[in-house]
Amino acid sequence: MKRKKSANNNIQEYATRIKNSGGFSMMELMVAIFIFTVITLTATATFTNIFSSWKTTRQIQANLENARTAMETIGKNIRMSNKLKLSSGVLSMFNNSQGKCIEYHSTGGNLESNVCTPSDAAITAATYNCGSDPCDSGRSYTGWTTLIDSNATVSFNVVPTDVAGKKVGKATVNIVVGTGATKQYLQTTTSFRDYKDFFYPTP
Repeated sequence: MKRKKSANNNIQEYATRIKNSGGFSMMELMVAIFIFTVITLTATATFTNIFSSWKTTRQIQANLENARTAMETIGKNIRMSNKLKLSSGVLSMFNNSQGKCIEYHSTGGNLESNVCTPSDAAITAATYNCGSDPCDSGRSYTGWTTLIDSNATVSFNVVPTDVAGKKVGKATVNIVVGTGATKQYLQTTTSFRDYKDFFYPTP
């Protein structure tokens, strides 16, 4: 009888322990929820920062690629041109290899180009007369074409060729693309190739 009573006591104690350890208290639940919330908010903020940095990096890369392409094109045209002029922010030139007049300017955050093919007579006159410019007024241009449309600010500086001093001119192109954290600066200077003016100076 005593053994049976002892067995009953053991069962009751085991049941009591199971009952007491069968769940979480309100305080434990609140602490667990708080920790989970902190972890979630931290992970979300980290992901947002990473995504924002990735977007900024992609924008900078796109701006630089567009600016470099435009700068290489302008530099190439300058090297193959003569009769470079800068008037009211518009850089104009006559590309000898293409037989075309080319213009560049910056407006409304865009870098734009304009092309004109002068007449054969005008090109011939410019070839044999250094004082003649095949890109003089009256030519029919195709219309402005956008090269960069990502908040671009472009400035030109032209130092004309000094025939008397035997100094070749040069053009400097400054391009600023993007705004704020994505702003990037590029610059190139290209010398002119109008050497013939040294030997056949303008009358």
